[in-house]
Amino acid sequence: MRLELIRRCWLDRNWLEKTAVLVWSIVLIVVCLRVSISPRAHSVFAIFSTAGGHWRHAQDLYYPHFFDPDLDHFRYSPLAATLFAPWSILSGRVGNVVWRLFSAGLYLSALAWWARTVVPICLNRSQQALLFLLALPLSIGCLNNGQSNVILIALLLAGAAGVHSGRWNLAAACVALATLFKIYPIVFGLLLALVFPRRFATRFLLALVLGLALPFLLQRPDYVARQYAHWWDLLMADNRLERPISNMVSRDLWLAIRLAGIPMNSSGYHVLQVFMGGGVALVSLAGRLSAWPQHRLLTMIFSMAGCWMVLCGPATESCTYILVAPILAWAVLEAFLDHGPLWSRLIPWISFALFVFSQTISWFPEQVRQVFLGILPVAGIVLWLGLVESGIRDLFHNFRVAEWVSYSRPPRGANATPLAIGEFQRLRRPYWYSGESADGAKR
Repeated sequence: MRLELIRRCWLDRNWLEKTAVLVWSIVLIVVCLRVSISPRAHSVFAIFSTAGGHWRHAQDLYYPHFFDPDLDHFRYSPLAATLFAPWSILSGRVGNVVWRLFSAGLYLSALAWWARTVVPICLNRSQQALLFLLALPLSIGCLNNGQSNVILIALLLAGAAGVHSGRWNLAAACVALATLFKIYPIVFGLLLALVFPRRFATRFLLALVLGLALPFLLQRPDYVARQYAHWWDLLMADNRLERPISNMVSRDLWLAIRLAGIPMNSSGYHVLQVFMGGGVALVSLAGRLSAWPQHRLLTMIFSMAGCWMVLCGPATESCTYILVAPILAWAVLEAFLDHGPLWSRLIPWISFALFVFSQTISWFPEQVRQVFLGILPVAGIVLWLGLVESGIRDLFHNFRVAEWVSYSRPPRGANATPLAIGEFQRLRRPYWYSGESADGAKR
């Protein structure tokens, strides 16, 4: 019976949906086969499972108190180590496969929820399948390496969807957990707290406090306090700005500045980071004050925060760009559906082409990758500029629409039927502002 139900469900899918399912399935199967054969090659799962085992046995987690020449340093919070503890029980081969399937399941589920609830346009089935396909190029590397960024973007997507669905506790918990994995997702939490101060700010702060306190209930308090001190020391010593330009350097805005030969020291770069973060906050607050629909506002906040995290964050690697995979996919899809200026619609396509090229280069020898080190931050900058242009254009458009509506008169008298009034309101804003698709379908 179940096989028949699956068969009928499969036959009911259109060709684009079937393509998305097949492509994602093939990618996951190939990745799982690779790590089952070589569990240590191009995989960071051993770092997580080792940290989980050390947590269970109350052993040191952080460098230099713990050092293994075959493993990179563990940089996440003690709470993350508690969550990795169950994974330490699994063998290397089984753990690598289950970890990737678990991460991919969370990611795809959160992406589907985000696409249904947050995206300003009500996407049909073909458009949702296209969104999943467009998100794949920036997701493959992270899934292949087993990076925790897959979990991170899933939590942020779920946080945005939770806000729009009114599930404020879930949203705060997801964003707080992402923050306790890697500190810089706090940017998204602070933006949501700025825009929704009464409903989100207190919940987010409480979730952070509970997340920081929970490890004390799961291990000896003196051990946990010592690990927090070691974690803080490691974070303070992890300065990547002065690394020489090589494949080990961060792929962020600082790399683009150095490659372009722009005279700037680290202090100036920190000022630029704060300035760009402040700009994101101002645009987000302006969208809130100008009464943007929540669909559009959340999409803009999520997009701007994601771009800030990869361009101005403290530790951006090539795999970190999965944080903008949903943003890029949506921007390309919106450019295809939008009827704005051609030059504006070309910006996401240019960024997408640069990102795909950067992922292709990663399969070449190191000498070739060294030549194209700056492709990733350039692609991120192009996407950032496109988002800023789109956000500012929408702000001015919203102001003009509001002013026009204030001088326009709705139907009156015998013509003031509910249908006529609804049509009057709908025609005075773009279709993506009303929660409708281009053909008028409701969410």
